[in-house]
Amino acid sequence: KYKDGFVVRRGGVIRLSIPIRGKPIPTCMWTKEGHDISRRAMIASSEDLTELVIKEAQRNDTGVYNLVLQNKCGKKFVSINVKVIGPPDPPQGPLQINDIQACSVRLTWKAPIDDGGSDIHSYIVERREIPNLAWYTVDSKFDIYSGQGLISYISCVLFTVVHKPSIIKEMEDATTKLGQPGTLKCQITGRPLPVIKWYRHGKELLQGKKYEMNSDGRNHSLTITSNQQDDEGVYTCKAINEAGETETSGSLIFEAAPMLSPEYPLKEIYHIVCGASLRLHVMYIGRPEPKITWLHNNVPLQPTENVIIENTKHYTHLIIKNAQRETNTGKYKVQLSNTFGTAEKLLHVEIQDKPGTPEGPIIVEALLKNSVIISWKPPADDGGAMITNYIVEKCEDTSSEEWNLVSSSVSGTSCRIPNLNEGAGYYFRVSAQNQYGVSDPLQIPSVKPGNPQNLVVSGVTKDSCIVSWIPPLNDGGSKIKNYCLEKCEKENEWISVTTDEIHQTVYTVNGLVENSEYKFRVKCDSLWGESDYIIDKFILLFSIVPAKIHLPKHIQNKESIPALRGEVISIKIPFSGKPDPVITWQKGQDLIDSNGNYQVIVTRSFTSLIFPNGVERKDAGFYVVCAKNRFGIDQQTVELYVADVPDPPRGLKVSDVSRDSVTLNWCAPANDGGSKVTNYIVEKCATTAERWIRVAQARDTHYTVVNLFGKTSYQFRVISENKFGQSEPSEPTDPVVTKEDKSRALSYDEEVDDTGERPPEFTLPLYNRAAYVGEDVRFAVTITVHPEPRVTWLKSGQKILPGDNDRKYTFINDKGLYQLIIHNVQTEDDGEYTVLARNKFGDDSCKALLSRVSMKLLGVLYCNGE
Repeated sequence: KYKDGFVVRRGGVIRLSIPIRGKPIPTCMWTKEGHDISRRAMIASSEDLTELVIKEAQRNDTGVYNLVLQNKCGKKFVSINVKVIGPPDPPQGPLQINDIQACSVRLTWKAPIDDGGSDIHSYIVERREIPNLAWYTVDSKFDIYSGQGLISYISCVLFTVVHKPSIIKEMEDATTKLGQPGTLKCQITGRPLPVIKWYRHGKELLQGKKYEMNSDGRNHSLTITSNQQDDEGVYTCKAINEAGETETSGSLIFEAAPMLSPEYPLKEIYHIVCGASLRLHVMYIGRPEPKITWLHNNVPLQPTENVIIENTKHYTHLIIKNAQRETNTGKYKVQLSNTFGTAEKLLHVEIQDKPGTPEGPIIVEALLKNSVIISWKPPADDGGAMITNYIVEKCEDTSSEEWNLVSSSVSGTSCRIPNLNEGAGYYFRVSAQNQYGVSDPLQIPSVKPGNPQNLVVSGVTKDSCIVSWIPPLNDGGSKIKNYCLEKCEKENEWISVTTDEIHQTVYTVNGLVENSEYKFRVKCDSLWGESDYIIDKFILLFSIVPAKIHLPKHIQNKESIPALRGEVISIKIPFSGKPDPVITWQKGQDLIDSNGNYQVIVTRSFTSLIFPNGVERKDAGFYVVCAKNRFGIDQQTVELYVADVPDPPRGLKVSDVSRDSVTLNWCAPANDGGSKVTNYIVEKCATTAERWIRVAQARDTHYTVVNLFGKTSYQFRVISENKFGQSEPSEPTDPVVTKEDKSRALSYDEEVDDTGERPPEFTLPLYNRAAYVGEDVRFAVTITVHPEPRVTWLKSGQKILPGDNDRKYTFINDKGLYQLIIHNVQTEDDGEYTVLARNKFGDDSCKALLSRVSMKLLGVLYCNGE
């Protein structure tokens, strides 16, 4: 679009916007005819655009502007011809009068020095008859080349004493609020009376909606009405008569609250390469010049060797040299404040770097004769860019430490390494690569696995038993291939219980001899070697074990099990018995089966009653768990107590109405929600208003409201509050009119402005949760605050959005109770969850952990009542 050049009027804006591209992002350098223009022009560049802006263009801004783009791959050059046009300068004097005749004179002058960027096509000659003040255009033809003209039909030419215009009173600076009129005044006289013209940036101003000009021959004024900050600045009044001219100037300042300039919008996210300089340029308007503060992650920035902050009356510029991903990535906020208000803008900065080290350990998936297959996990930090490939290297276990490249183009997180020497030992390492570099390598040497844990014998019969254990905490960097389980009868030798490979962590041993004593031991085998044995001893005795319920100690010591409404809970009860007993759950006369409200789990050693959708008040009560086999029956009762916010207060009544107070009485709520009511919140509302205003907090069921307006109609209501939150408001009272108060004459606005607002505060924080795979889990908090906060949920520091996966998360907001439900819990859901509450007065947050429990490792095995 700049092929034919760029033309702009004097006083206008030169804006040259050039789309760019290149990798790495090229540097941009602007010059004018080989000279630096950074002091005259504002230059801003991003990864896809560079822009040069010159405000209030002048004639000397005409010229050829050059742009050079350069990166390590090459250089590009472009030139743009810019022309600034405007009205010409006045013709050069002196004005010579020749050949005076009865009806004509001949005038001679010189062409103007500056033609305004365009050829002069004609001149305008005016005449004035003395003592008249009006000037009239002479209807004659003039030679634009010789600067001569012949004036006819002048009845007479009179000569009188003339004086050049002189300034009686200089123009003074003026200040007004943005949007309101501002007036500049001065006093100038001359003989004959001078012509008054007003200028700004060399451009004559015309009477109109924005500019109003007044003059009485001595006093001259210009009134400017504008809502644009750009209209402030220096204005010039110029007085001209035939004897000469003079001028005086003054500044007009528009006072306004600071705000970001809409002509220079900011991006939401800024991306830069690690090690480069971060530049954030913010244009603003506002007078007086505001106080400017930059913050990084809510911490104020101070100028240092690497942090440069440049503030002017039009912009603020933040430069961070050698930006690093770990320390400089985050949220940057600029705050502008003066006596008229405050403005702020939040900018997100992403600094891109090489990725972090891949997550370990390196696992050997398969070991073949001359090759091996290894796997790993992606790095926790990808450096802000997609991982393009992995680099796999190997090193033979010899005295040499030379690493040899296996492949530098591995796209996934596993790799087959061929051409290995049979019987030799190797080390492997893996590095991640993105477009900004290669990470540090993940290197784990081969070691033998750790020992299995917690060898337990259970399920004993007269000729068999069940032996179980837990995998080793450290597998040595290679998957466990199999386990070796051995038995020993009294003082005999150890023998294997089976010739087959054992791949699970539980095994049923058959063929035992009744009333014999056995020892068991187990070890594990991986690609890197075998672990040590762990040994357990058990005397095998077949006995009759009646069914027995074993209430856990933490339930025995409690009158009931407490739970918060909406909380997902699990009541876990161990039991014993041989043969395995039949387990049933019952509430009242109804047997409980797994359905939408309940989930019943029964294993060999315990049973659990789970409320997958969270408990409600109706779920409170007594639950009976029963265990029965052919040798006995046992049952135990467990009470579930569901806590909640209280009900609203009841029976609110008004009494003792005076001119500035009333007395309120009410009854405690029918249900306190399972926690003592700590206080009551009293609110009032004038019947002509729409907003309820908090009056006070009371511990008793009565309160006297004071400082009311006389002869005003009010309604009142009360809210109950316990440690779990606030109830719904009570039914409001009927309108009550206070008595007339002739001693007060306050405006109604004083009544409705008392808001009693404050930052949010958690009255019930988050608690850690554990869940089975496939279960739903619920986090819940209560918040007591006015105004209502904006609540955000985060997982491992990342915001959870409703649109991420509509079937995965459910968000609930009910009367100050905020809940997050996670459906179908999987391995990737483990982590730290944070809830953040924020309103305009402040914020608060709390955290909790979610841990997944494997179904195969749930519970504790019980045998012989232990």
